[in-house]
Amino acid sequence: MSASNSDTGAPSPVGGDGEERRAETAWTLLIVDGDEAFHDRCRAALRDLVFRGAGVEVLAARSPADAKAVLAARPNIAMVLLTVEPNGDEAELELVEHLRGSFGNQRVRIIVCADRVDGAFERAVVLQHEINEFRTRSELTGDRLCTVVIESLRAYASALSLESNYKMMVATTGIFALKSQSMFYFNMLLQLDAMLDHGRNSLLCVRDPNRDGPELRVKAASGRFMPWMRGSLDQVQDEAVVNAVRRVAATGETVHTPEHCLFRILARSDVLVVAYAERAPDSVPIDRKLVEVFRDKAATALNNLLLTEELNASQQATVRAFASIADHSDQSDSGHLSRFERMCTATAAKMLERQFYPREVDRYLVEQIGLASTLHDIGLYRIPESILSNVDELMEDDYQVIHLHPKIGHDILRTAATPLSGRSLLSVAADIARGHHERYDGSGYPDRLKGDAVPVAARIAGVVDIFDALVTDRVHRTAWPVPDALRWLTERAGKEFDPKVVEAFVEAIADILTSEPQFFPTPKALPADRGVGPRLMALATRLIRGMPNETVDANMDTHR
Repeated sequence: MSASNSDTGAPSPVGGDGEERRAETAWTLLIVDGDEAFHDRCRAALRDLVFRGAGVEVLAARSPADAKAVLAARPNIAMVLLTVEPNGDEAELELVEHLRGSFGNQRVRIIVCADRVDGAFERAVVLQHEINEFRTRSELTGDRLCTVVIESLRAYASALSLESNYKMMVATTGIFALKSQSMFYFNMLLQLDAMLDHGRNSLLCVRDPNRDGPELRVKAASGRFMPWMRGSLDQVQDEAVVNAVRRVAATGETVHTPEHCLFRILARSDVLVVAYAERAPDSVPIDRKLVEVFRDKAATALNNLLLTEELNASQQATVRAFASIADHSDQSDSGHLSRFERMCTATAAKMLERQFYPREVDRYLVEQIGLASTLHDIGLYRIPESILSNVDELMEDDYQVIHLHPKIGHDILRTAATPLSGRSLLSVAADIARGHHERYDGSGYPDRLKGDAVPVAARIAGVVDIFDALVTDRVHRTAWPVPDALRWLTERAGKEFDPKVVEAFVEAIADILTSEPQFFPTPKALPADRGVGPRLMALATRLIRGMPNETVDANMDTHR
């Protein structure tokens, strides 16, 4: 007797080569009965049974103790046929509780049978124990036994399908949130192993011509393939696997057998991915279609990731182009922007570590603030050169013009960020451009914002901007020593500057100087004529009014 192969579910009757495979003993039944003759009758009745392209393997246990040992060794048994007797040994029914409770197996179908009909006993068993059916032994002969088994296998396959669907949804949900290729590949393979009921050995090979050239390289691996992680596929010491991966890479076929599966993803930018995973022995059968759904969802996630990387790269290129415009008007200090970027990133990272403002300071801000901060003075390019180059005392009208540059920069960057949804590199840069001259106590410009009304990225950039101005040479003065500048900032924490930002900044500078003692440029002596340069950052010193006389350098006579 055979059941129709048109049913969907595991195991699939189609192998990796596209041909229908022979009936295999993929469905496993356990009969728990002390009567050897009953075992023989069941084997004879089920010998030719084929369900969904797979035959039936019948295991025997003569006692509940034997059954527990078999169940421990073969966790993917589809059906248990358990013989019990009214007023008999309770160990038989305790096996049900052991299977459902200790093993946590809700998939297996449990059929309880008895020699004679006892309505009260049957009702008690069904109500008190998690069994699926109650039968008499006299019913379970020939075709009737085959019908019961087919019904149980169909229910078992449905349970497997639901479980596999859940695994697939869980597996693919997380990879959509990953932001780097390396983490994507690692997690994709991890989730594939989990979906295949914890496969033991797997590898994921990638051909990325833009990064690694034309050859396939192992980007993620588990089990016996770990030694070749990050190496070339040719280095893998398993000729059969290497040939299988190359064949799938060339043909694009999806291979799905009881032993392993392979599939290919061809993504944007000519990125090609081949996943190979070996199934664990006695693992839960999984439908070929679910593997294909996982492949398709992973392909969508990878394409989204690659597109995001391309957009980020384009955005970063735009930011650096803008930054070069801003830096053009300050050729007197070519290292300013690189220091600015490093100090902003380090301060934000320290704030994240210390959990300062956790709703604002997250991993995204830490990743974006450094590059975004290089555009803090982008609005300067619209300020007349006659004002920027003037080293004499400026008139009030000149200051009013200069104070326009935060709004100018903000408008430029906000317009550029409009096509980008949500928070982006350019939107962070726009916040910094507008707010980096604001002060914690509301004494800054252009909007005289106070406290948390100033975006946290701008509060960080404001501290960095002043500090870098103090510790580097200016037209009319030499640089302050770093300890003096840090002391001056600390004295103004809670007044002009956010105290938490200052605290994180001081720690960040200590870390930077520990690893890079020459991070800040060495002060130089002023030329006799004191020189003339277009650097606007000297104007920032106008905000440093009221500093103690004993701290002021003799050359600070031109603070505005």
